[in-house]
Amino acid sequence: MSIIPRIPRPRAITATGALLAVALLLACAVAWHANRAASAHREATRRLLNDHAAYAASEFARRAAATLEAGFVTLQHYPTAELEQRPVSTPLPSAATYRAAIREQDFWCQCFDAVDRFFALDLNGGALDVAGPALDAASTAALRREVTTHAAYLARHPREAHVNLYGEIEGRSRRNSYQLRVRQSTVRVLGSGATAQALMFTIVFDDRDRPRAAYGLVAPPAAFAAPVFRRVIGRNALLPASVSRGAPNDSLLRVVVAGPGDAEIYRSAAGSSAAARAREPLPGAFGWLSARVELRPEAAARLVEGGVPASPLPWLVGLLAVTAAVVAVAFLQLRRQHELARLRADFVSGVSHELRTPLTQIRMFSELLLGGRLRTDDERD
Repeated sequence: MSIIPRIPRPRAITATGALLAVALLLACAVAWHANRAASAHREATRRLLNDHAAYAASEFARRAAATLEAGFVTLQHYPTAELEQRPVSTPLPSAATYRAAIREQDFWCQCFDAVDRFFALDLNGGALDVAGPALDAASTAALRREVTTHAAYLARHPREAHVNLYGEIEGRSRRNSYQLRVRQSTVRVLGSGATAQALMFTIVFDDRDRPRAAYGLVAPPAAFAAPVFRRVIGRNALLPASVSRGAPNDSLLRVVVAGPGDAEIYRSAAGSSAAARAREPLPGAFGWLSARVELRPEAAARLVEGGVPASPLPWLVGLLAVTAAVVAVAFLQLRRQHELARLRADFVSGVSHELRTPLTQIRMFSELLLGGRLRTDDERD
């Protein structure tokens, strides 16, 4: 029986290395699938949060526009109710009188308390009366141009001069009911960017349905819109109750409203990070305003069970690194084992060779002794 140790054959080493390589590839495949599944989960969560943000933005835009249009009714009520019942020879009320009446009647919108500049423009004589800070020459020219252009358009299209607001309500007439109708009003933007101002006005007609005067206001959008936005956020749930679970809007989202040139005119709360964002322009005459709703990152867990899952990529990379290190160590140990076995075999083979030479001589001399082939006693000794 041979005493030389068996050295692992190259085929066995190759097979073991192949198995280790296959194990590493399987670990990479599992990590790739796990990361893909987690990415799909995160993407679905983000889409759901974006849908919530889009719903809140749409709801805010709709309610804000409705409240601003309700404030429009206040701007129209006094000129329509007072002036169109007076003879043409009656002097027009001043802009200061108009401002006082608007602030007294502004119980629904409550958005004109911060507006200082109101105006009255006589469309026949061209006299412009301004209550509040004076307008510069460029703004005055733009105001006259916008008002006279709109008045001329309504004079050419009399059917568009009236707007039905609330349908039929009780009143005195031959049919015992009538429709509440007010004169056409509009909104224009003077300037652009952070210095842009809103021009809101209504046209007053005489008894022959001819434009007589224009009454309105000129103010930065934030002056009359910010109170409306605060009221909408404070009094209306912008997300369904099943999603918000009764939480107030401020704890779930921020609302940012931009005016002309994308200049920010209102922000409900500080902060810049968001789990999701959605933008929606206000409908109707206030389409030049756009609302952006940002869901707070800390509210994501409340809106979506578990919130946005964290990326497992760092953990997967770490596990793959550990797996690769273990495979590398296994390869090194296998190679070291093979090298040690080879060294041991070489050592035993060398020792055996060194022992075999004298043993061969001893065996030869023994055979000579046993065979009696030695000629003298000295050779035998």
